[in-house]
Amino acid sequence: MSTLPRIPCRALRPGERLQDFVAFDFETATYQQMPCSLGITHVVHGQIRSSFSQLIQPPENRFDEALTRIHGIRPEHTKDALEWPALWHILAPYFESHLPLVAHNAPFDLGVLTKACLHYELTPPSLDLVYCTYKTTKIRLAKWIAHLNLREEDHHEAAFDSKVCALLALEYQRDPSLGGLI
Repeated sequence: MSTLPRIPCRALRPGERLQDFVAFDFETATYQQMPCSLGITHVVHGQIRSSFSQLIQPPENRFDEALTRIHGIRPEHTKDALEWPALWHILAPYFESHLPLVAHNAPFDLGVLTKACLHYELTPPSLDLVYCTYKTTKIRLAKWIAHLNLREEDHHEAAFDSKVCALLALEYQRDPSLGGLI
């Protein structure tokens, strides 16, 4: 496997406007960061247009039990799911749309994306602009979920986390103090 390309990510700045973007979140099956689920939330004109998640069969459908305890995804959930190469053709447009990407702890999620592509000898996308909501706010996603009075049990479901990340980015643009959370 070749070395991982460095994909820069940055924080949103107060007053910066990001009205159209794609928020994404990976859940991983192994400590080698092979994905087992991807959530994508598409934001247009500052409004969530769509949100979905896709199960992904990791290589050999192998899971590390400690990670399964975090997100609840097991081999029986992904045994009939497509592997990354088959899904990449469907999912790549979200990453190659030239819309800014947003993730909470973006270096982790970008690493998962890149490692999955390289593992299957696919070319990782050339990304223009990636924002990290954790780097922006220093707020843990669980704290933001609690602040929004959302179900904490839904944390680590990829679509839910990508949507919560999108909401955090949108709210930060409206109020960089996030109501005193930062």
